[in-house]
Amino acid sequence: MPTSDLSVSKSVSNATPNVGDQITFTVTLSDQGPDAATNVQVTDLLPARLTFVSATPSQGTYTSGSGMWTVGTVSTGVSQTLIINALVASPSAKTNTAAISHADQFDPITANNTASATETPQQADLVVAKQVSNPTPNLGDQIVYTITVFNAGPNDATGVQVTDLLPAGVNFVSANPSQGAYNSTTGFWDIGTIPTATPATLAVTVTVVSAAFGTNTATISGADQFDPNTGNNTDTAATDPLVADLLLTSRSTTRRPTSATRSSTPSPCSTPAPTPPRM
Repeated sequence: MPTSDLSVSKSVSNATPNVGDQITFTVTLSDQGPDAATNVQVTDLLPARLTFVSATPSQGTYTSGSGMWTVGTVSTGVSQTLIINALVASPSAKTNTAAISHADQFDPITANNTASATETPQQADLVVAKQVSNPTPNLGDQIVYTITVFNAGPNDATGVQVTDLLPAGVNFVSANPSQGAYNSTTGFWDIGTIPTATPATLAVTVTVVSAAFGTNTATISGADQFDPNTGNNTDTAATDPLVADLLLTSRSTTRRPTSATRSSTPSPCSTPAPTPPRM
């Protein structure tokens, strides 16, 4: 009886990709003999949340909808390969399995007829904290907004970007990022990589030019890794400049006439005594 010991192996180009990355699964099919295998078929259906992009079989055809790789004849000593490109569409780990589903010949060892490869997307829980040096400044005072970005992991975060556009009522003076660069016009802080153990900080100094209440907001606007908790990606700091309502009053210094002054003034009603005639 013809016998063909078929075996399959499976690998993935990147076992820890980011969501949105394209990865490649490679299936290798071999025949250990002693006879050639005919009408060989392998099933390799991508799991949900891995989006099919393309497939390249060394021989035969592959149908992505059913996951069927119709190989044909596999000779001893000549391996056949199937390359499947897929897009990572979910942060959850996915296992892709390839299994020999048919051959005309008897296979004495079926334990090597299945192989799997698992991809586990990276995740980074980024946290933003915001504070202001003086929440009740006076007009003309300089205050400092400080933004701190933490990475709660589990993986390092790369390509991190934060948007922090200054509110109306303050004029930009200077910025001091611990890493990366800050553009005061766009409010864009391009940070780069944040390890799980080392936060990044940005100190922005401004001058208060308006008495209006102002709120400054910092928000994570980009990162390569999936963030499992976006509720802590934004924080704000408010300023309420002090206002004093000064009232100016005046008192009259005009003195009222005294009684002595009033008595020395002739009364309009008094009549002088008549002068006697001369003899």
